[in-house]
Amino acid sequence: MRFARTGPWIAAAAAITVAYTIGPMRASFRPSAAAAVAISAPQVHPLAFFDERTFALALARRSAAAAPGRGVRAILIPHHWFAADLIVQGLRSLAENTDVGRVVLIGPNHIGSGGATFATSRFPWHVPGGLLQPDTATIESMAASGMAGILPDVLSHEHSVAGLVPAVAHFFPDASVIPIAVHARPSPFELDAMAAKLAGLLEDPGTVLVTSVDFSHYRSSAESALRNAESIDAIRSFDTGRILGFGNEHMDSPATIALLLETMRLAGARRFTLWANTNSSRFGGPSTAPNVTSYITGSFS
Repeated sequence: MRFARTGPWIAAAAAITVAYTIGPMRASFRPSAAAAVAISAPQVHPLAFFDERTFALALARRSAAAAPGRGVRAILIPHHWFAADLIVQGLRSLAENTDVGRVVLIGPNHIGSGGATFATSRFPWHVPGGLLQPDTATIESMAASGMAGILPDVLSHEHSVAGLVPAVAHFFPDASVIPIAVHARPSPFELDAMAAKLAGLLEDPGTVLVTSVDFSHYRSSAESALRNAESIDAIRSFDTGRILGFGNEHMDSPATIALLLETMRLAGARRFTLWANTNSSRFGGPSTAPNVTSYITGSFS
């Protein structure tokens, strides 16, 4: 058992309070005193940035299940918990159709902290009901080669990764995790090297890549729809050069999407199945700029 449960999922108390506004990248995270304490021995990532109530409600909406598919090597989901249905949709579909023993969870390093292009951590993660264990052997290998920096503090404070770890633990309780936060400006060499490493990991059929990216920011609902169409076209054509030229008007982390696409290219997973193309106004948020975040979800096989 990679994930040691100590109590029922829904009954487990959250360690932090998460308050979201509707706007893009405007999540207001207010950790409790317990969650704000620095990691201490034994070194474990605190539960952070996870909206447990919203997650539980999304779990109860069975209609959120995505179209099933076999042979999935990666999924693309948001990290904005306002779109909890889309997060649950992707993870549930993966869990129902794939035997997963290891999850590579990648998302943007939003503030670029830590100084490494790819930040990771060898520490386990507090999740409701227990701990989610990392794949320490692979993480140590990445660090030893200089491919990634072991920067647990960066991971603890990066909501694109930390906020999704509890959801990963729920759907894949026996899996280990390799968390990676991606800096905004990796070099082509760094992207290629990490993509080759991840594609090698995907040779294990029990390993999957979960990519956590939110799309168009600070635009109206109408404009975000146009930007999403451009992003989907670039993703479907595996045009990483075009992706890397995008900014916040298209997505919050072009580098993370570029890493996903290059990994899928090397892994031979060139079929992108679109699940959702939407934005926060469809979930009850405002439809005018600058309050809209858009979402694109799907799978690669």
